[in-house]
Amino acid sequence: AQVAALASSKSTARSPVVLVDQFTGFDPAADTSEGTHPNELGDKKMAKRWYDALVPLLSKARPCL
Repeated sequence: AQVAALASSKSTARSPVVLVDQFTGFDPAADTSEGTHPNELGDKKMAKRWYDALVPLLSKARPCL
């Protein structure tokens, strides 16, 4: 809850802070090779979460000058 509040307090329209839940649905037994580091399945799950969170923001992005 504190991380979500911090992210929200730092986020602005010009510089959004995105909080991505990498915990829900992640199974250390199935998604890691040794209980800590993600395996290929874990990598794919994490990448999809980031992709889903960032694509809406990137489609609105303006080029930096």
